Amino acid sequence: MMQTNHNYPVNIQNISRRKFLKGTGATLACFTLQCNIGFSANASEPSQKTKQALNLFVSIDKNNQVVLTCHRSEMGQGIRTSIAQIIADELEADWQYVQVTQAVGDKKYGNQNTDGSKSIRSFYQPLRVLGASAKFMLQQAAAQVWQVPIEECIALNHKVTHSSGQSLSYGELAQLAAKQSVPDTQVIKLKNKDEFKYIGKGLMSLDMEHFVNGSSVYGQDIHLPNMLYACLKRCPVMSGKIASFNAHAATQITGVEQIIEIEGQPLPAHFNPVASVAVLAKNTWAAMKGVKALDVKWQSTEYDDYDSEKTLLEKQNQIKHDDSKQVSLVKTEQTTPADLFTHEAIYTLPYIAHAPMEPPAATAMFHTDGSVEIWSCVQAPQAVQRKVSQVLAIDVSKVKVNVTLLGGAFGRKAQIDFTVEAVLLAQKAQRPVKVVWDREDDIQNDYYHTSSVQLHHAKLSTEKGLFDWQTKSCFTPIQSLWNIKKEHAQGFEMRDIIRKNFNIPSMKTESVARPAQTRIGWLRSVANIQHGFSTGCFMDEVAEKLNIDIQQHWQTILEGKKENQGLQNVIHQVCKNAHWTARKSLPSDEGLGLAAHRSFASDIAIISHVKVIENKLTIKKVYCCADVGTVVNIDRVKAQMEGAVIFGLSIALHNKISFKNGRVTQSNFHDYPVLRMHETPEIEVHIVDSDAPPGGVGEPGLPPLAPSVCNAIYATTGKRYRQLPLKQFFSV
Repeated sequence: MMQTNHNYPVNIQNISRRKFLKGTGATLACFTLQCNIGFSANASEPSQKTKQALNLFVSIDKNNQVVLTCHRSEMGQGIRTSIAQIIADELEADWQYVQVTQAVGDKKYGNQNTDGSKSIRSFYQPLRVLGASAKFMLQQAAAQVWQVPIEECIALNHKVTHSSGQSLSYGELAQLAAKQSVPDTQVIKLKNKDEFKYIGKGLMSLDMEHFVNGSSVYGQDIHLPNMLYACLKRCPVMSGKIASFNAHAATQITGVEQIIEIEGQPLPAHFNPVASVAVLAKNTWAAMKGVKALDVKWQSTEYDDYDSEKTLLEKQNQIKHDDSKQVSLVKTEQTTPADLFTHEAIYTLPYIAHAPMEPPAATAMFHTDGSVEIWSCVQAPQAVQRKVSQVLAIDVSKVKVNVTLLGGAFGRKAQIDFTVEAVLLAQKAQRPVKVVWDREDDIQNDYYHTSSVQLHHAKLSTEKGLFDWQTKSCFTPIQSLWNIKKEHAQGFEMRDIIRKNFNIPSMKTESVARPAQTRIGWLRSVANIQHGFSTGCFMDEVAEKLNIDIQQHWQTILEGKKENQGLQNVIHQVCKNAHWTARKSLPSDEGLGLAAHRSFASDIAIISHVKVIENKLTIKKVYCCADVGTVVNIDRVKAQMEGAVIFGLSIALHNKISFKNGRVTQSNFHDYPVLRMHETPEIEVHIVDSDAPPGGVGEPGLPPLAPSVCNAIYATTGKRYRQLPLKQFFSV
């Protein structure tokens, strides 16, 4: 049979998703998208020449445009708008003139690491001062123009007015205001809460128009002239190196330009790229095809035999006898009750991947002066500067980091290996290079949330209640990234399980060693995930053993201490919202479960309403009550709590990363699913009004979710489930 090889000409174009959607407009013509974009930024962008900088964060254009700098990374949490709200409120700016610009990585902005739910917590007061300081300078400028005391000049609604009736707009005063001395903080008067115009309100995102019309720029959207696209085949086992590779087949693919090897670095992992072979091409499709055509042989390592299922089972079976380090001990003088009895339970969680909707991406370009410029969806631009300067042996000042929008992150983009990849490849290729990760790269080359085992052992008394609580927690610490010999979790990773404010006469917390077998990193809520799960479930178990309502048990454990007031309040409120006292009137196949947790300076209580028919589990509704202190944007806070519920349900029901022969066995959303729309319950969020300093928002809503679900399942079925994810027991 004769075979014909049709060598048709290939014309591959780089078409963005937005261009594709525009091209399909005729097909979609019957649909009309109407958006009422309230409080959107003015479309006209002031030039650098007309902007007058009053301080590092505030610039004003002669046409009244106020440009406010956001020094934190926007990943969907709305921080660009929230920061603008804080500054604009104290500045007395008219919101219709407010724009926001993204800061490059630079130590002059202070800490830019967007993690730990710290953006508002750490900068609420300094940002208010910056806004008030700029307002004072505008008043000074007006006083100078009118030759009157500054006390007679009132700044309100984007202009300064004198008692005589004269007024000047911020645009008219901007140039003179920029020449004023920055005032001492002692002369600045901040607003009272009842004077706020923007703080506490649910203002629409300043980026909404760009989100809707597709003009927002994410890490995957960068395009530079003469740029190459890079995809990499990375070593699948920790600390592995390349034994050999054959790139002949890859070089035959149309569009492939270069094949470059990145050598693996010795442990600890840090933010170093793993050993890999990169295919650089004129388009992503050719680069991806080239990676599949590579034939790479990997050297064997000590981690080749790692089996996560086997190791977790071994730890579960031996945690009682494992050597441990004491983290915290609390003992008060109490008479030991005569009627003590014991209860213990072991809880396990697997490795978890971040899986943000936008996989990592970074673009790098070298300039003729030896400096490097980077565009990347990173949470920590200054960490990029430090790491790249170290890798290239150049000064930090020669590393410019442009921060794009992040299409989700959850902690993954605080680990910057993908950005270092782009820099190394651009250096070797001597051309701009964009590194593109696909979903398989993302799932199989993550900095994973560690798997864990927790043992809780309690001594209980009918008379005294929970008398003694001892805990052993076993997981690989994040510190192993910098010191591979670090096997015991300490410090911030154990702080959330110490329970030092609980009314329990005797408590001890210990850390059990767990050496690293893969790269461990920050994931939304960090160790609060496993500790919130195990303590939330164990509290329910103890209440049941004592024959006490779990709400009353929580109140007894927390009462009498001022620092517990927030947690008490949210528990009371969420029980009221969910009609906790009427739960026994629910159908026999439905139940409610309560859990609460304090983390990131915020108090959260959650009740989950579930339905269980045979092995079919349905989450019907989730009630969330949060005390996060002072709120900047109420809509964003509610959305973050809703997002935490969805993220927490993904962990509770689905998420599991497994290692076999040192390699991750999952690869995409078909075997590492996130919560789907049809699985998502109704979510009711209640935010407590508070004058307290701001607490965290992005992370604290997550820890109580999984235990509330497991407690609800017990209330429905009478069976305890202490292992996640629940898909191993239920159809969901």
